[in-house]
Amino acid sequence: MFNKNGDDPVIKIGIVMYGKKPSVGGGAERRFARLSNFAAAQYPSLEIHLIANRYLIDLLRQSEICMSNLVIHEIEPDTPLLFNIRLIQVVTDLHLSCVHLVLFQKMLLPFYGWLRMNTQIHYIQTIADSSFIDIIKGKSLRGFLYRSIVGNADLVDCLYPRFGQNEWLSELGSKVRITPCSFTDFTYFSPRSKEDVVAFVGRLVSDKNPLFLVEAANILNKQNLVRDWTFVILGDGPLLNVIVDDIKRKGLESSFLILSAYSSREVLSKSSIFVSLQKRENYPSQSLLEAMSCENAIIATNVGDTCRIVTPECGLVVDDSPRDLARALAILMNDDALRKGFGANARSFASRTQRLDTAAEYMFHLWQEAYRIGRTSDDHAEQ
Repeated sequence: MFNKNGDDPVIKIGIVMYGKKPSVGGGAERRFARLSNFAAAQYPSLEIHLIANRYLIDLLRQSEICMSNLVIHEIEPDTPLLFNIRLIQVVTDLHLSCVHLVLFQKMLLPFYGWLRMNTQIHYIQTIADSSFIDIIKGKSLRGFLYRSIVGNADLVDCLYPRFGQNEWLSELGSKVRITPCSFTDFTYFSPRSKEDVVAFVGRLVSDKNPLFLVEAANILNKQNLVRDWTFVILGDGPLLNVIVDDIKRKGLESSFLILSAYSSREVLSKSSIFVSLQKRENYPSQSLLEAMSCENAIIATNVGDTCRIVTPECGLVVDDSPRDLARALAILMNDDALRKGFGANARSFASRTQRLDTAAEYMFHLWQEAYRIGRTSDDHAEQ
């Protein structure tokens, strides 16, 4: 099959994603929806099919991510077993050049099993989990499954540059690729009139350290440094009730606002400081880049590849402790010029270095390579 604009063959890619509650989070899903839609517009030889459950498609639409260049397949019903059955039917009917799986998700294990038995269907696995290296080192069932899934993939797309030094991934040789950068929508996420707001956006789980912000605010409150500042936590997850109780116990109800919404634009466009407090990795966080795009001064834990995007000109990096976070917050809350300078620099730096066109070019070549692998396999099978 050839595209209507030339002699290049049509490369049919199936992006497979499954979204589940709670609704706040989903950076990888947002990232791939933006990337796929842009790539489909830029490269006429691509025909990109987004295959996902209706719940996730609805969330992506609520976040106002443009998907007009994608062929969308909403799979119902939403139960895991029936989703896998329908997914296999859709992939079979589409005769795809390649399937691209964005996340490791245990509910897709039946689909992975089917892919292993149907070797004529080629797949790319993205590593978008910063805990991946720790998991594959262990002897758990999860570690075994991760190694098996990545080992069976035709190509591996890794978001984290530091993972390229891992011995096990190195043994996979030429099929491992490192994503050159992250990106966001710098038009959609733009600054408005700034307010005295500190923002946290993300899933309310222990790996993201949301309770650190509550404890840091408590430290500042005892020093009478909070004043008219508001701390906004935008997210949902298993720690929600724990956070609410902790805020009440510390008497900080008037200083905190907890919200739940899929799009962060309304908060980040007005907030002045953004905190990214993950235990393992803040790169390539979509929420962090959205905050930088909205000219927030950044405070981030100094872990992993965080310093690739949080430079000394864009914000402050801190140790994994509420006291160090409180210290950094006090600096920025009390220095308007520094805070505004960091915010302007953050948007400028991110828009120069974390470019959607660069990521799309990389992904286009990856999909081309997967297509060639498929063609080579088909030729061998015919001989």
